[in-house]
Amino acid sequence: MELFGGLPLPFSLALLALIDGLSVGTLLIPVFLLLHPGRVHARRILLYLVTIAAFYLLVGLLFLWGLVNFVDVASDFLASPAGLIIRLLVGGALLITAFVMPTGDKSAAAASPSASLPASASVLPGTDLPTAHEASGSSITTPPPAPAAVAEPRARAGRITRWRERLLDPRTRGTAVMAVAVAAGLGRV
Repeated sequence: MELFGGLPLPFSLALLALIDGLSVGTLLIPVFLLLHPGRVHARRILLYLVTIAAFYLLVGLLFLWGLVNFVDVASDFLASPAGLIIRLLVGGALLITAFVMPTGDKSAAAASPSASLPASASVLPGTDLPTAHEASGSSITTPPPAPAAVAEPRARAGRITRWRERLLDPRTRGTAVMAVAVAAGLGRV
């Protein structure tokens, strides 16, 4: 079997392994975990890499043992009229869920006390409460706080950065690291 023209099978497989090694699950996530500020959490990173390697080994064994036949049967069923109806129902349910599912963005902004303040009101650093003279309706203005007082101890991080911090937190169980590895593997398969 030749995958890439005249290349023998071992070279073709080595090229495919190199390409797969550059995927999100096997390269980017471990590098992202290594870039965490502070000391390197080698046990967590090794647990992640061992889990994703075991996942890929399991998928390879399943294909070796005949998963391709199951995939062919499933694709034939999904192409049948009953399969098309099931796909339509699942797609419709996902679409309705996308519109109905609540998100935290709107409710967090509405619940903030500073959201109902007038535009001229300032907020104390680190709180959502207005300054005393603005709460009383006084028109006295205060100078802006010093930059050191405004800076929060931890800047607001993005979702991915928060996930990395949670994943590398010593209180997080190893099963969470393994779940991330399996999710990254499923995203690739």
